[in-house]
Amino acid sequence: MFRISIRLLSLAVAAALTATACGSSASSASSGDGGGGGNAVTLRVGDQNKQLEEPLDLSGQSKGTSYGLQWSNFLDGPHMDAAFAAGKIDVGFLGDSPALLATASGANAVVVGALKFQPNSAYALVAKPGSGITTLADLRGKKVAFTQATALQGYALQALGTVGLTQKDITVVNVPGASLGTTLNPVAQTRPFSHRSY
Repeated sequence: MFRISIRLLSLAVAAALTATACGSSASSASSGDGGGGGNAVTLRVGDQNKQLEEPLDLSGQSKGTSYGLQWSNFLDGPHMDAAFAAGKIDVGFLGDSPALLATASGANAVVVGALKFQPNSAYALVAKPGSGITTLADLRGKKVAFTQATALQGYALQALGTVGLTQKDITVVNVPGASLGTTLNPVAQTRPFSHRSY
């Protein structure tokens, strides 16, 4: 993750500095969060759960740059999309679904680079014991919780599609990312019934 973060930020910085050189509006004062004092440009970076900021700060690679870094931390892509639309950040990284929605909705954002990850088995669909849900097909007519406009929605829709279901076949419960872990009864154990890449 660390090397990926460095490459991603480097690409974003290059794109933002090119835009700045071409006349985009950027702060002329250093934020003091990045490089040395007196930087001519402050780059406002959108981060998710400090996935970029923390490794860059801990490694010292965010220091001594020719630009300042001003970090804004977000819980998910939709909130970062809103920050792009409001002109509050210059660069950031998003999952595929929020990035597509940002560009399609005219949120003042363009994709300047993409990373391809190996199939990710970090996502799983889980159900309460006794729910009767043991397969993806059992989701028909059921309430399914995820954070809309994020990669979680994309994952759920791809999973549904493998058994011929669509979002119309379920009742979507839009839950903020920070609350997903407690959406199902936190006392009851959940068990995965689907844990693979689609």
